[in-house]
Amino acid sequence: MKNWLASFLCLVGILSATPVGDIGALSVQSGKVVGASGLPANLHGMSYFWNIAPEARDYFNANVVNWLADDWYCNLVRAPMAVEDNWGTGQEGYEYQPVRNSNMVKTVVDAAIAKGIYVIIDWHSHWSADQSQPQRQTKAIAFFQEMATLYGNKSNVIYEVYNEPGFDASQWPKIKSYNEAVVAAIRAIDPDNLIIVGTPHFSSAVDAATASPISSAYINIAYSFHMYASDPTHDGYRALANTALGRGYALFVSEWGVSLSSGGGDLDQTRIAGWLQWMKDNGISWAAWSISNKSESSSSLNTSASTAGNWSAGDLSSAGTWYRNTLRTLNPSWSPTQVQPMKPRNTLTILHTNSGTVSLQFAMGKYRAVRFYSLQGRLLSEIAIGRTQSEVQWTSQTNRLILAKLIEG
Repeated sequence: MKNWLASFLCLVGILSATPVGDIGALSVQSGKVVGASGLPANLHGMSYFWNIAPEARDYFNANVVNWLADDWYCNLVRAPMAVEDNWGTGQEGYEYQPVRNSNMVKTVVDAAIAKGIYVIIDWHSHWSADQSQPQRQTKAIAFFQEMATLYGNKSNVIYEVYNEPGFDASQWPKIKSYNEAVVAAIRAIDPDNLIIVGTPHFSSAVDAATASPISSAYINIAYSFHMYASDPTHDGYRALANTALGRGYALFVSEWGVSLSSGGGDLDQTRIAGWLQWMKDNGISWAAWSISNKSESSSSLNTSASTAGNWSAGDLSSAGTWYRNTLRTLNPSWSPTQVQPMKPRNTLTILHTNSGTVSLQFAMGKYRAVRFYSLQGRLLSEIAIGRTQSEVQWTSQTNRLILAKLIEG
């Protein structure tokens, strides 16, 4: 944290600027998923593994959410809920055990909200648009109506209504029809939280989806794009994604891995670096696969990793070590910071916005610019000051505390 910012925090005591408090409500603007400032949200976090899997299900708890936020610096987690899958006793998806599965998701969502990070509610299905199985769409609508009723007033929550449609690009019309039916049900309850819609060929053919996009009547829609970075067969997906981006549509990489698409194989560091840079260059938010101790190279954890978090270096796989190091580099630490009382500088002040315009007054001719920052020190806006100005106004899109710093010169 910059010295000037640390000096100022003494005025307001010990502050905990959570990711949601800092970034604010998500929306889609100009083909990007952005925070309340209008800048790319830059969400980076981890996806859990299938919630019904024995290698993953016990990690669906608040302790792990807290550890991912505090130690890995995740500002996002994803809760994949199996739907049509039935792997045996105790491993049945939502179609067979709706209460048990939805409760697992709620546990993660509640923990993320309490922690102040974002969370994706993931309808983890391949075949929900199968028109011979209409009950899947009906159940999806009922599930997301419940989620929207519970969480629609929380900026933390993102709805992913269809994880990876298994249908090819030519069948986008029926995937689109399913997506729009579920989106309509959510929007009747929650008018604005971000919704991620599934795209053909296991959420890779975003070019086909954006050639005939979701109805413009629905705001804040992003298209899911999934890839596995070490898999050479996925190299061609980037051109499909660039086509969608070029058309002005927002993508959200709600699932990607450093392994092959099978979940196994060696990690190709060159390919991984290329995909990471591509997401960074395009301001795309992402969740990486996965939090589990399954014996495959995409899993983050070894079997020694406690289901209560507090993992040591030896508890992490090669993928887990890479994910943790990368997240700690990309995301700022946001834990409460103790500061000693100091005399504040007179060029710095705190303002409270109320989804409107704030005004800052100052001595004429002394300053050349004013910069508005989040409490984490993220620059939100810089406005030049003329020699004859003594006041600047700035409009914020969220209700939060911000810092304003006057620049002399």
